[in-house]
Amino acid sequence: MQYGLIWVTLGIPRSTFRRSRVDEPSYRKMLCGPYLVNASGPRIVENFLDVGHFPFVHEHILGTRERPEIDDYEAEILPDGVEARSVRVYQPDRTATGVGAVVAYTYRVPRPLAAYLAKESDGRASRCCC
Repeated sequence: MQYGLIWVTLGIPRSTFRRSRVDEPSYRKMLCGPYLVNASGPRIVENFLDVGHFPFVHEHILGTRERPEIDDYEAEILPDGVEARSVRVYQPDRTATGVGAVVAYTYRVPRPLAAYLAKESDGRASRCCC
């Protein structure tokens, strides 16, 4: 147990799951879930990574139809998984205050059924692992 979570692998880990910034006090950490959904694990991870649906499915919170654009971003296959950086989207209510701004996401998938999200807005970052 570490950080209030139990970390498990079904087999021999191919690499160490990076939690490099978990101890940094400047980052706000949020534990998400568990959420019960009627879908397969790969479909859930795919949906978690898909910012293109924000303006239409999560309208007025994570996106808006008036600004559905997603700027170009970097994606890379790394030794410990896939990472997409600087995924910038407009969110009309990014901090539940009614104030909109462009936010930047970093997504990482270190294993087929694990995902990491970092969201940065106004220089503040939040991170979530699933």
